[in-house]
Amino acid sequence: MIKYRIFQTKLRSKKQHVAKVNLLGCYNRKALVGLMLELGPSRRREELEAMLSLFEKAIIKACTAGFAINLERFLRFEPVIQGGFESGEDQFTRPRNQIQVRAIPNKGFQENFREILPEKLPMVTFSPVFHVVEDLATGQKNLTVSRKQAIRLRGERLRGLREEGRAHLWFVSVDQPEERTASLKPYSVTDTEILLILPPVKFSRGYFEMCWHRDLSNRFGRSEVLAVVD
Repeated sequence: MIKYRIFQTKLRSKKQHVAKVNLLGCYNRKALVGLMLELGPSRRREELEAMLSLFEKAIIKACTAGFAINLERFLRFEPVIQGGFESGEDQFTRPRNQIQVRAIPNKGFQENFREILPEKLPMVTFSPVFHVVEDLATGQKNLTVSRKQAIRLRGERLRGLREEGRAHLWFVSVDQPEERTASLKPYSVTDTEILLILPPVKFSRGYFEMCWHRDLSNRFGRSEVLAVVD
């Protein structure tokens, strides 16, 4: 049974209500093979593990060669390029640009879930807010952040997001919103303060933002726009 909660969030000082599935866990490869054995007991574990490994290698080989893969009523895999470019004459440059593979569920696969009626759990109210972003290297507040230096974020209800589980904090480019850090790992978190080291980001302006379990459609508090300095 799929269960969900509705959360009250605040993004750019505007209250919103979003739903999030209450995940019971996450299947790794070993657990998935175990589930496959339950569905097809005539198969052997070694056989299924080998099939999964070949499936993964085939996707990598096809996408590396520049192909998309369309598995009817399941998934479409395709290579994509992340990161922006300065002009039409610019070139692919790492680490600014990266090649990734995107997996998109096909319409036929999504139809398996169309008739499911999820169970609603009690509502949880969160309104995490960033008030001040302090650059400890320069002493500036809500103006700059320094690469590879300590940053202090002050606000309200910051610990609650992390304790509820699976919330992520990012630093996002203003000019290219798809360009963002990996999920940041603060070294200190309280209800009113987060301390972290800003990675050596390549972009020059950005903001801190929280989102739910890497789901960029369910975003929470956002800071002021900040200039990135060395």
